[in-house]
Amino acid sequence: MPSAFSPHRWASESSRIGMRPAFPSRSAASCQDRTRGRTCCRAALRLAERKCEACEQDGEALQYMGFCAALGREAAGEYLSQVSGWQIVEDEEKRLRIRRNFRSRNFLKGLELFRRIGEVAEAEGHHPDLHLEGWNRATVELWTHSRGGLTENDFIMAAKIDDIKKDDLLRSKRKATKTQT
Repeated sequence: MPSAFSPHRWASESSRIGMRPAFPSRSAASCQDRTRGRTCCRAALRLAERKCEACEQDGEALQYMGFCAALGREAAGEYLSQVSGWQIVEDEEKRLRIRRNFRSRNFLKGLELFRRIGEVAEAEGHHPDLHLEGWNRATVELWTHSRGGLTENDFIMAAKIDDIKKDDLLRSKRKATKTQT
Protein backbone atom coordinates (compact mmCIF):
# COMPACT_ATOMS: atom_id res chain seq x y z
CA MET A 1 0.00 0.00 0.00
CA PRO A 2 1.53 3.38 -1.00
CA SER A 3 2.28 5.83 1.81
CA ALA A 4 0.51 9.18 2.13
CA PHE A 5 1.89 12.09 0.18
CA SER A 6 4.80 13.74 1.95
CA PRO A 7 6.27 16.97 0.56
CA HIS A 8 9.56 16.10 2.28
CA ARG A 9 9.79 12.75 0.53
CA TRP A 10 8.62 14.23 -2.78
CA ALA A 11 11.17 17.04 -2.61
CA SER A 12 14.04 14.68 -1.87
CA GLU A 13 12.97 12.35 -4.68
CA SER A 14 12.47 15.23 -7.12
CA SER A 15 15.85 16.79 -6.31
CA ARG A 16 17.46 13.42 -6.96
CA ILE A 17 16.24 13.61 -10.57
CA GLY A 18 16.90 17.34 -10.97
CA MET A 19 13.41 18.74 -10.39
CA ARG A 20 12.61 21.67 -8.13
CA PRO A 21 10.71 21.12 -4.88
CA ALA A 22 6.94 21.06 -5.22
CA PHE A 23 6.15 23.95 -2.91
CA PRO A 24 8.43 26.95 -3.40
CA SER A 25 7.72 29.63 -0.83
CA ARG A 26 9.07 32.80 0.69
CA SER A 27 8.92 31.60 4.29
CA ALA A 28 8.05 28.64 6.45
CA ALA A 29 4.76 30.32 7.45
CA SER A 30 3.54 30.80 3.89
CA CYS A 31 4.74 27.30 3.05
CA GLN A 32 2.69 25.86 5.92
CA ASP A 33 -0.39 27.63 4.58
CA ARG A 34 0.05 26.01 1.16
CA THR A 35 0.67 22.53 2.58
CA ARG A 36 -2.09 22.61 5.20
CA GLY A 37 0.16 22.83 8.24
CA ARG A 38 3.07 20.75 6.96
CA THR A 39 6.32 22.59 6.36
CA CYS A 40 7.85 21.66 3.02
CA CYS A 41 11.54 21.04 2.45
CA ARG A 42 12.09 24.31 0.61
CA ALA A 43 11.16 26.35 3.67
CA ALA A 44 13.58 24.33 5.79
CA LEU A 45 16.50 24.86 3.40
CA ARG A 46 19.05 27.60 3.92
CA LEU A 47 18.74 30.31 1.28
CA ALA A 48 22.05 29.23 -0.28
CA GLU A 49 20.64 25.72 -0.81
CA ARG A 50 17.62 26.95 -2.75
CA LYS A 51 17.36 27.59 -6.48
CA CYS A 52 16.24 30.88 -7.99
CA GLU A 53 12.80 30.61 -9.60
CA ALA A 54 12.18 32.08 -13.04
CA CYS A 55 9.98 35.16 -12.70
CA GLU A 56 9.52 35.82 -16.41
CA GLN A 57 7.81 32.54 -17.28
CA ASP A 58 4.06 32.87 -16.91
CA GLY A 59 4.66 35.87 -14.66
CA GLU A 60 1.00 36.64 -13.98
CA ALA A 61 0.32 33.15 -12.66
CA LEU A 62 3.46 33.22 -10.51
CA GLN A 63 2.54 36.67 -9.16
CA TYR A 64 -0.98 35.48 -8.30
CA MET A 65 0.40 32.48 -6.40
CA GLY A 66 2.79 34.73 -4.47
CA PHE A 67 5.98 33.57 -6.19
CA CYS A 68 8.36 36.22 -7.45
CA ALA A 69 6.27 38.99 -5.92
CA ALA A 70 8.19 42.15 -5.08
CA LEU A 71 8.83 42.30 -1.33
CA GLY A 72 8.04 45.24 0.91
CA ARG A 73 10.67 46.68 3.25
CA GLU A 74 9.46 44.62 6.24
CA ALA A 75 9.55 41.28 4.39
CA ALA A 76 12.92 42.20 2.86
CA GLY A 77 14.21 42.92 6.37
CA GLU A 78 13.30 39.39 7.43
CA TYR A 79 15.30 37.94 4.54
CA LEU A 80 18.17 40.35 5.21
CA SER A 81 18.76 38.68 8.57
CA GLN A 82 19.62 35.46 6.68
CA VAL A 83 22.52 36.97 4.70
CA SER A 84 25.61 38.72 6.04
CA GLY A 85 27.04 42.09 5.09
CA TRP A 86 24.16 43.14 2.83
CA GLN A 87 22.10 46.28 3.22
CA ILE A 88 18.77 47.39 1.80
CA VAL A 89 18.97 50.51 -0.36
CA GLU A 90 16.55 52.42 -2.57
CA ASP A 91 17.31 53.68 -6.05
CA GLU A 92 16.16 57.04 -7.44
CA GLU A 93 12.75 55.58 -8.26
CA LYS A 94 12.27 54.22 -4.69
CA ARG A 95 12.78 50.58 -5.76
CA LEU A 96 14.37 48.37 -3.12
CA ARG A 97 17.71 46.68 -3.77
CA ILE A 98 20.27 44.92 -1.65
CA ARG A 99 23.91 45.91 -1.81
CA ARG A 100 27.17 44.57 -0.47
CA ASN A 101 30.58 46.24 -0.67
CA PHE A 102 33.87 44.38 -0.85
CA ARG A 103 37.49 45.53 -0.75
CA SER A 104 39.68 43.38 -2.96
CA ARG A 105 43.43 42.97 -2.48
CA ASN A 106 44.07 44.50 -5.89
CA PHE A 107 42.38 45.21 -9.20
CA LEU A 108 42.86 41.71 -10.63
CA LYS A 109 41.47 40.10 -7.45
CA GLY A 110 38.38 42.31 -7.86
CA LEU A 111 37.92 41.02 -11.40
CA GLU A 112 38.36 37.44 -10.16
CA LEU A 113 35.66 38.05 -7.53
CA PHE A 114 33.31 39.14 -10.32
CA ARG A 115 34.20 36.04 -12.34
CA ARG A 116 33.29 33.77 -9.42
CA ILE A 117 30.05 35.65 -8.81
CA GLY A 118 29.34 35.42 -12.55
CA GLU A 119 29.64 31.64 -12.51
CA VAL A 120 27.03 31.38 -9.75
CA ALA A 121 24.80 33.97 -11.45
CA GLU A 122 24.84 32.02 -14.71
CA ALA A 123 23.99 28.77 -12.92
CA GLU A 124 21.06 30.47 -11.14
CA GLY A 125 19.87 32.56 -14.09
CA HIS A 126 19.83 35.61 -11.79
CA HIS A 127 22.40 38.30 -12.51
CA PRO A 128 23.56 41.03 -10.11
CA ASP A 129 24.79 44.49 -11.01
CA LEU A 130 28.57 44.50 -10.48
CA HIS A 131 30.63 47.66 -9.99
CA LEU A 132 34.40 47.91 -9.61
CA GLU A 133 35.48 51.42 -8.65
CA GLY A 134 39.00 52.60 -8.12
CA TRP A 135 41.40 49.74 -7.97
CA ASN A 136 39.79 47.68 -5.19
CA ARG A 137 36.22 48.74 -4.31
CA ALA A 138 33.73 46.16 -5.54
CA THR A 139 29.98 46.58 -5.10
CA VAL A 140 27.32 43.97 -5.81
CA GLU A 141 23.66 45.00 -6.14
CA LEU A 142 20.73 42.64 -6.46
CA TRP A 143 17.14 43.32 -7.42
CA THR A 144 14.68 41.65 -9.75
CA HIS A 145 14.26 43.92 -12.76
CA SER A 146 11.10 42.19 -14.00
CA ARG A 147 9.39 42.80 -10.63
CA GLY A 148 10.74 46.29 -10.03
CA GLY A 149 12.15 45.45 -6.61
CA LEU A 150 13.40 42.71 -4.34
CA THR A 151 12.20 39.11 -4.49
CA GLU A 152 13.23 35.95 -2.69
CA ASN A 153 15.56 35.24 -5.62
CA ASP A 154 17.71 38.24 -4.70
CA PHE A 155 18.27 36.89 -1.20
CA ILE A 156 18.94 33.38 -2.53
CA MET A 157 21.58 34.86 -4.82
CA ALA A 158 23.01 36.97 -1.96
CA ALA A 159 23.35 33.83 0.18
CA LYS A 160 25.08 32.02 -2.68
CA ILE A 161 27.48 34.96 -3.08
CA ASP A 162 28.14 34.80 0.67
CA ASP A 163 29.11 31.13 0.24
CA ILE A 164 31.61 31.78 -2.58
CA LYS A 165 35.21 31.21 -1.53
CA LYS A 166 36.69 34.70 -1.55
CA ASP A 167 39.16 34.97 1.33
CA ASP A 168 42.03 34.81 -1.16
CA LEU A 169 40.61 37.82 -3.03
CA LEU A 170 39.59 40.23 -0.29
CA ARG A 171 41.62 42.44 1.99
CA SER A 172 41.65 41.31 5.58
CA LYS A 173 39.70 43.57 7.92
CA ARG A 174 42.79 44.14 10.06
CA LYS A 175 44.79 45.50 7.10
CA ALA A 176 41.86 47.58 5.86
CA THR A 177 41.48 49.11 9.34
CA LYS A 178 45.19 49.95 9.58
CA THR A 179 45.28 51.70 6.20
CA GLN A 180 42.19 53.75 7.02
CA THR A 181 43.58 55.13 10.30
